Amino acid sequence: MKKHLLSAKVRIIAAIAASLAALSPFLPVARAQDTEALRQAYQYMLNNFEQNLAEARQSGNDSQVVDTLSGGAIANQYFGNFQKASDLLMEALKIARAIEDRGREQSVLYSLASVRSKLGDDYGIEFLEGQLEETARDKESQRIILENLGLAYRSVGNFNKAIPVYHRNLELTRELEPKGEKEVWALFHLGTTYANIQDYDRSLEILEEGVSLAREIKNIDLANTFMTWLAIGHKNKGNYPVALGIFQEALQLAEEKEESEVIFAMLGNIADIYIAQEEWQKAKPLQERRLEIARSNQDKISEYITLEALGEVYFWSGDIEKAIELQKEAIAATNAFYTEGDNHLLGLVLDRLGFLLLRAGKLKEAERTLRSAIEAYDNQRKQFSNIHNLFSMSQDDINLSQNYASSDSYRSLQQALIAQNRSDEALEAAEQGRGRAFAELLLSRLEAESQAEFDNEPLSLEEMKQIARREKTTIVQYSVLYDYNWLYRGRLGVNNPKTGQSSLYIWVIKPSGEVVFRQVRLGRPLQELVRDARNFIALQARRPINLKGKPSPLQEIYSYAIAPIAEELPTDPRERVTFIPHDALFLVPFPALQDANKNYLIEQHTILTAPSIRVLDLARQQKDRSSNSGSSGAFVVGNPTMPMLQVQLGKPPIQLAPLPGAELEAKAIAEMLGVEPLIGSQATKAAVVRGMRQARLIHLATHGLLETKGFHLTSLLSSLALAPAGDDDGFLTAREIMELDLNAELAVLSACDTGRGAITGDGVVGLSRSFIAAGVPTVLVSLWAVPDAPTATLMTQFYQALQGGVDKATALRQAILATKQQFPEIQAWGPFTAIGVAE
Repeated sequence: MKKHLLSAKVRIIAAIAASLAALSPFLPVARAQDTEALRQAYQYMLNNFEQNLAEARQSGNDSQVVDTLSGGAIANQYFGNFQKASDLLMEALKIARAIEDRGREQSVLYSLASVRSKLGDDYGIEFLEGQLEETARDKESQRIILENLGLAYRSVGNFNKAIPVYHRNLELTRELEPKGEKEVWALFHLGTTYANIQDYDRSLEILEEGVSLAREIKNIDLANTFMTWLAIGHKNKGNYPVALGIFQEALQLAEEKEESEVIFAMLGNIADIYIAQEEWQKAKPLQERRLEIARSNQDKISEYITLEALGEVYFWSGDIEKAIELQKEAIAATNAFYTEGDNHLLGLVLDRLGFLLLRAGKLKEAERTLRSAIEAYDNQRKQFSNIHNLFSMSQDDINLSQNYASSDSYRSLQQALIAQNRSDEALEAAEQGRGRAFAELLLSRLEAESQAEFDNEPLSLEEMKQIARREKTTIVQYSVLYDYNWLYRGRLGVNNPKTGQSSLYIWVIKPSGEVVFRQVRLGRPLQELVRDARNFIALQARRPINLKGKPSPLQEIYSYAIAPIAEELPTDPRERVTFIPHDALFLVPFPALQDANKNYLIEQHTILTAPSIRVLDLARQQKDRSSNSGSSGAFVVGNPTMPMLQVQLGKPPIQLAPLPGAELEAKAIAEMLGVEPLIGSQATKAAVVRGMRQARLIHLATHGLLETKGFHLTSLLSSLALAPAGDDDGFLTAREIMELDLNAELAVLSACDTGRGAITGDGVVGLSRSFIAAGVPTVLVSLWAVPDAPTATLMTQFYQALQGGVDKATALRQAILATKQQFPEIQAWGPFTAIGVAE
């Protein structure tokens, strides 16, 4: 009987999946929490695919054929048969275009972009660009492709390419269907993309045009949607009175028409404006009225949302007990719609409650609640791992996004444990909460190569001690704390002082096994300190700075991050110290930190960094693997023929500046290492990738690309500039590097900004992470651009020291000290950092 019920359930889920396949490849996932039933459903679809397709063809119903092909494609995608899925979708696309079914054409294109992403084409961008060329004579297809392509560019954060695509989409829409809903939505896509690059004036101008058009075509719902986005744009720009006026006007209209759903939404929007301005008492009656509406409509989802929002208002008003009571009511309200397996919702509600309990001093209850929140987030991550084939995102991107959500739960848990004087357990929680996606990347590589399973359990304190002893290093682990949980910080805006970092937890793990804990209250947000330190270094390079007796920003950071533990660090400067930074500390140039007597940290210690202790441990295992790989020799690249880059919208691309100094550096180092460097047009992506795969040592002297003038080029973010060739643009991206299989023991990225990237709960997501993930146990990077002469000196000294037989960390220290003697400005030697293992 139970088996019969299960098979019926499978058939039902399969039917849902098949019927929704034409709409989106992701919708079945949202409908099914039971991963085993989902797997069986897709297996059922595969088993019956040929028969269903034959029946669809016999019926003569081409729309049914498209839907059946799409259903078969998503089932194949689920099981990892990506090429088969792509082939089926291409057939479906051809039929949809032949019958001019634009809705199905749109959904099939979306699905194709997803599956092409799994075949190595991020979000199907290359595929969609190719489709534009193939459909040049079909303007309706062009419009559909442009809409999908714009979404793909936005998904990777490449907004400066998305904007011209959306402009073309708007022009075509106006030509094909002027003064219609599609034109309004084309304006929406364009306006919100300008908001992504913080061009709020242009964004608001376009959104206002959308509001006018929606009113002109008498689509009031669409006009209200645009009014909301328009008000949000003014809010983001800081124009609170204007945003408030828009929401109040919309509220008045909704009240005249007795539209309770719109009234509910507008009351929440107005309350958000008051919260952003810390006018809690004005927000409270608005949220109370929303609660009345939700309960009168018997809408449990709206009730849950409002109870949380009202609890937040009470929290900010200082009534923590009432806030806890309301949060518990909110959790109770979720019982009406919560389905087993909805771990994201469970994690969020427990995360918020755990923070409130922590603030109320209810430490044991807070600890239990936060551990439950973390467990829910972990279960969600496992769920996504089971279905990751259906997403355009890579498994690593999914892991990063999941770990971001749980990062504050780990912070709060550490605070609860420290408040109970359980610093060792807090260290285990700190380590467990970071570098997890990175560790999974390394583990998957090691497992694939050794055909063995590796333990992915969190490190215990004893295991951390063993790692410190094995690496012959003193490990310094940091946690950056905030006074408020991210669910609360986000409502206030980034410029509110309440959103900044407030404290540091610091653990010192000595090779002897001794563990020391310190906590420090920050005088001002760490991000501010790091920004001031970088500005100070840049100014100091141009002229002497008179601090008038005040400590420099580098001394200020030292006073918080190093001084409290200075007496616990080794006194012999030859002994290693491995820093495990966190949050904004990843951007701190540790060698350049100064004590009160103006002694630099690099003068006192041999320094390394790592994203986490677990990653340090796995990097060591990669070192052991690379030592037995058979790779030999060095591979050196310098000053490739520079590619073109568009740095400003509406302007033609420009060529990146050549680096003659990098060419001289590469030639000198290549001669020292007894190899021929790749220079100029020789240094194409294909040639560089081929050379890196065979090398034991990699040295790349070229531009490292992060961002330009506020346009986040995520497809290029953390890229290395190489020589263009044919259709290849010349940029080797972080993701492309990550997917390589490298056996080098060391990669030296002698380029500006190679140590930077997007800071997440997982660490810095950038070039250094990608090289370690690709198999390199140690990477030498730079946090900023350094002039040619000191770079050449430092690199030459570094390789000479390596040839003298010292380890990598010692070689870097000797090179920095030698460079500092010749070029005393911090800018010349301060940004260089070795990440990973020393030996």
